[in-house]
Order: sequence, then structure tokens, then C-alpha cells
Amino acid sequence: MSIWSGRRFDNAFKNYSEIEEYDENGNRHIKVVYYGTYYQANLSDSSRKLHKALFAVLILLGLGLVITASAIDIPSNKVVYVTIFTALIVIVSLAILGFAYYYITSPTEMDHRHFVFNHKVFPRLTLTASILSTALCLSVLSSLIITHVSPSGLFFLSFVLSLFGAICFFSVFLIEIKTVYNMRNATEYDDNLAD
Repeated sequence: MSIWSGRRFDNAFKNYSEIEEYDENGNRHIKVVYYGTYYQANLSDSSRKLHKALFAVLILLGLGLVITASAIDIPSNKVVYVTIFTALIVIVSLAILGFAYYYITSPTEMDHRHFVFNHKVFPRLTLTASILSTALCLSVLSSLIITHVSPSGLFFLSFVLSLFGAICFFSVFLIEIKTVYNMRNATEYDDNLAD
């Protein structure tokens, strides 16, 4: 099966239509027109910019905190399941960075695809990173209990950094989930279909 067919491809181009046009020389041109719903966050322009900047800071801070916590040289960070959580967080964080770039560069009025990526997928990834960071905190704590090693200042530093990383990711999730979006039909104001 081709990657260019099927449900995912159809969903990516949902609410788009192709219109054939001919110029004065008889050359055919295909014009792609969006006829679905546009979504716009119910924020002023300055609030929207602040929103995006806050997301960028929280995501980079969360990623930096979790990676720093994982890099601290303590026995609990060398346990297999702690390393697995760290690897999963890094993988999810790379996906978050991609979606964060997509979120930050998305237009003010988003089509259906942008809206789904920004308001559905992106918060789920940040929630996943928050859960994994919390699991990292708990696994570091459990490895300390299992190995019967007395906690050091570096252990507490690793635990606190992971916890604050989880809070950063969870904050992005909460802010985006609570953001209200206004909707308008593309055909209400779009003259492209009338041509």
C-alpha cells in the first residue's frame, strides 16, 4: 500500500479541493482551495506571541532539566529502567520540538490540519513527556530504595530537576488544553470558491 493513499493521507488533505483553471493561453493550472473550518485562538496578537514564546521557553526548559537530571552521575541514573525512561523522554521531546516549531510557525487562522496538530497532538505529546518525567522521578526514587544507597545532594538535585521538567511539560499541556478557539467556515469569507 502506498503512503500516498489511505485514511491518513485523506485526513491530511481533508476539506481541500482542487479547481482547474485555464489561463489566456489555454494552459491548465490547478488551484487548491480550502473550504473547511478555520480555527483561531481567542487571544490578542500580543497574547498569542506571548503564548508561543512561553511554550518555547517551557519546552526548552523542561527538556534541559530532564536531560541535566539524567546526566548527573549517581548510581540510580545507571539503572536500566531509569535509562529506558530517559531514552523515551528524549524521543518524545524530539517530537515535541518538531511540533513546537510547527505550533510557533502556524498561521493565526489555522486550517483543520494545523488545528489537529496544535490542539490535539501537541498537548498529548507534552502530557506524555510530563508522565515520563514523573515516572523518571519515581524510578530514581525506587532505585534508591532498592539499592539501599543513602541519598546524596546529587540525588535530590536529579529528583528535583526531573520533577520541574515534568511541571514544565504539564504546564504546556494545561495552557493549550484550556485555550479557547473561535471557528469560522472558510466559505463565509472566502471568495476563492465563487470564481
